[in-house]
Amino acid sequence: ADTVPTVDLRTDQPFPPQSGPCTAPPCQGAATLIVKKQPFMSLTAPTSGASDPSPREPQTSSSTSTQPKPFLAKLFKMVDEAETDNIVSWTPAGDALVVHDDEAFAQQLLPLHFKHNNFSSFVRQLNTYGFSKVDPDRWIFAHLHFRRDGREHIHLIQRKSSHRTTDKGGAPQTVAASAPRGDSKK
Repeated sequence: ADTVPTVDLRTDQPFPPQSGPCTAPPCQGAATLIVKKQPFMSLTAPTSGASDPSPREPQTSSSTSTQPKPFLAKLFKMVDEAETDNIVSWTPAGDALVVHDDEAFAQQLLPLHFKHNNFSSFVRQLNTYGFSKVDPDRWIFAHLHFRRDGREHIHLIQRKSSHRTTDKGGAPQTVAASAPRGDSKK
């Protein structure tokens, strides 16, 4: 039978509020942490009508899964397609994606892969996954785990938390994509 550690916290006495460091060994209100191994019990219900007394494997959360998020899988496929290299491609080193023609990208590729044609929304999505804009004058985005030869690592890319930050005056800060103007074929 599998075992998992459990924690038993015992105190010598209630924790008194202290204004300074704990003094004298053992400290007043010291706690003892005891870790025991207990039989593993799954919380998942059997999938069939019959009762199965054997323990189930724990469910893996999506954050530790080896499956990439759908946005990232679609993004990798889109950048990796040779027939769209005139619109979006890898950098020569394969360490970033380049949108060569933002208008064609928004009108032709976004609807095929993401069911919208809003380039700004696409850039915001990249930002939520931690991509960085490499060049202020071009649409080049990089992420440590997004590489042409590293498809197996894109599952390591996680969404940033959704809490909003504020400046010192309390106003929300936004991360705006600076749009290059003029020639979109840079």
